[in-house]
Amino acid sequence: MLRAHSIGGDGYTFDRTVVPLQLMTDSHTGLESRAQAKRVATRLHSFRRAELDFTGVKGDGYILKTLDPNTTFSPVESLRMVLSRSILPSGVDDSPLNSVQLPGQALRISYEYAEVIDTLQGLASSDTERVVNSSPLARHLIPHFVRFDLEYTGGSREEDIQPELETMIRNTPPSDPLYSSEVQDIVRGRGATSIRNPIDLIAVTYHPDRRVRLDRSQDSVSTGRLSAFFPDRVKLVRRAR
Repeated sequence: MLRAHSIGGDGYTFDRTVVPLQLMTDSHTGLESRAQAKRVATRLHSFRRAELDFTGVKGDGYILKTLDPNTTFSPVESLRMVLSRSILPSGVDDSPLNSVQLPGQALRISYEYAEVIDTLQGLASSDTERVVNSSPLARHLIPHFVRFDLEYTGGSREEDIQPELETMIRNTPPSDPLYSSEVQDIVRGRGATSIRNPIDLIAVTYHPDRRVRLDRSQDSVSTGRLSAFFPDRVKLVRRAR
């Protein structure tokens, strides 16, 4: 049991949990209140990795499903977008009264993609450029969207440190974790005299099966696979001496 709930698989630490959200619902009640969200999140901070299992839950929004996990994040991946019959517009209160019914509506879907993957796939598939007699597939690294709050005293202003931190996050080597110490080194290098610890590093990761997972650590974040890190929400607060 302990082995199943430890990230390293060694069975010595209870630092991973899976929360089946279906237990919060019944035939008359869905996931629709802040009280439910607070109950779900009550002890999540105690774990380094928390997975929210939406199996069996009917809710608003969309999910992406890949038809073949072996092609995830590649130019040939086949995706299905599963939409609920209603959605909540951005900026409104979480109430069924504010839901917009989708049937009959015109939809516009905007998305971003990594052009470099298309370029690499073209190179790998070229009859004149490829160096192996096979059909290689270019895939994007596992994306990690990083967020954290950091409070410090002295040194440069928040708006001066923020770009440097975001650049460091993007430039983290794919084989390395993102360390809290590296984040703090940049802030100290900008003259900070003290930093409030611990810092909770949070990474929202998308896996080859298109499941979304949240990793939390006060040391480092990584899935153990080649990763691409992106700054999601980095909040800095500078205190006067």
